[in-house]
Amino acid sequence: MAWLRHPFAPVAAFIVGMALLIWVAVEIAIIGYSNEPPLQAIYLTLGAAITVGAIGWVRKVGLAGLHPGTAQPI
Repeated sequence: MAWLRHPFAPVAAFIVGMALLIWVAVEIAIIGYSNEPPLQAIYLTLGAAITVGAIGWVRKVGLAGLHPGTAQPI
C-alpha cells in the first residue's frame, strides 16, 4: 500500500504493528518467553518499530490522506 501511495497505508501500518505486538504478547502469556532462538524479542522489537513509525506517518500526513486540520484531500 505504501508503494502505491494508498491513502490508508499509514493506518494499515499502525494496525499491522499493533497486531504483531498483541500476537507476541499473547504468545508470551501462553507459552512463556523463550530466549533461544530470540524470535520473540525480534518480533516484539519489529512490532514496536512498525507501530512507532506508523504513528509518526499518521501525524505527518493525517488520517486517510486528509490534510491535518482540514477535510480536504492533499
